[in-house]
Amino acid sequence: MLAVLQMSLLVAFLLATGALMTLAALNRLRVRPIRFSWYRGRSFIFWPGGFLFVVLILTVYAAFEQDYRLMGLGLGYTLGALCWCLAVRMSCAVMVTDFRLIRSLGDPRDVLDWQRVEDFFVTAGERSQQYVFFFRDDYGQRMRFELDVPRAHEERFRKLVSRLVENRDMHTIAQAFG
Repeated sequence: MLAVLQMSLLVAFLLATGALMTLAALNRLRVRPIRFSWYRGRSFIFWPGGFLFVVLILTVYAAFEQDYRLMGLGLGYTLGALCWCLAVRMSCAVMVTDFRLIRSLGDPRDVLDWQRVEDFFVTAGERSQQYVFFFRDDYGQRMRFELDVPRAHEERFRKLVSRLVENRDMHTIAQAFG
């Protein structure tokens, strides 16, 4: 009875994490064309990474004890934890396109269309530069969108912001003053 319960929980976990990874991959593939992207920090993988670490330790222990049933369960949970880690990794990527800026795939509040940007400023940090964009939501309320851009991507990002936001504003001012 216990073996059936353990196997049922493993199958449910594998189905859930496999579906999560598939959805994350499909969401990632929907975003086209991506000019460039990067991953935000390492702290986002704390829970799935911690789970993977514990499961690996228990699987190695089961291998030393030559408990093949427990080792099989451990390998199954390791596969599920890897799916979970990959799903979180794909979902937490910052993606920059010609049309929008995507801070995370999971939340619609983490998507900013370049056309909505009214103003922005940049502050320098140790390892990154923080861009703060101001825009209006669907209700006309002024909102902030903050994004840390790593030094490795800062030059390309600055050029893109200049092309998509600054030039647009300059063109509007030139039209206004004739």
